[in-house]
Amino acid sequence: MKARRNLILLIALLAAGGVAFFFEGSFSLHGGPSKGTLLVFPGFEPWKVNKIDIGNGDLVFENLDGNWFLVTESRHHPADRKQVTALLQAIRELKRDNIVSENRSKHPLFGVKAGEGTEIVFFDLDGKRLAGFLVGKKGPDGLSAYIRRTDGDEVILQPGNLRDHLDKPAKLWRERKIFSLKSHDIVEMTFQIEQETILLNRDTRGGWFIVKPVARKADGGRVEQVFRS
Repeated sequence: MKARRNLILLIALLAAGGVAFFFEGSFSLHGGPSKGTLLVFPGFEPWKVNKIDIGNGDLVFENLDGNWFLVTESRHHPADRKQVTALLQAIRELKRDNIVSENRSKHPLFGVKAGEGTEIVFFDLDGKRLAGFLVGKKGPDGLSAYIRRTDGDEVILQPGNLRDHLDKPAKLWRERKIFSLKSHDIVEMTFQIEQETILLNRDTRGGWFIVKPVARKADGGRVEQVFRS
């Protein structure tokens, strides 16, 4: 009889533990899915994005023949590809692991009411809308930000510096390199310093030599420093 009671007690404890594990493992403190289980945009693929609109036209990026450009009224400026790629990857990895509200009436509290915050929309090659969301106020730590999909009511606290990333002025999104050169492609350089012309040539082994005004071996380290600059 005692053994039977102990068996029943053990089964009850195991059942209670399983229920606790289910609830604790499936939901966060705010009632949302546990960390890493759900993405904000399931199926979002950066390679499908052909146009990005940030802030209803404040910043517009367009992919032309594999190169990203910052679009303005006057022209298309080459964009910093690394920054655009990093933004797309960050959007792909957004998680729904810290849902703070599902109440539409609280959207103004977090700065994600329609018409407020910064709206970001992604389009494919045919102009079809792939995804869109609003970035609202900063979180309590000053780095995180509240976001909301434009087609939903969930407000999610997103860690990181997404808010600061999107507040950058247009000039910081532009490619700032004057020349896209690789040092091994250069075989000759000419410097004009006041009245003196200095001509350098690279030989087939990669060594640099001064041709003018005198013939001698050049300092390869200093030549490479010029390339890096």
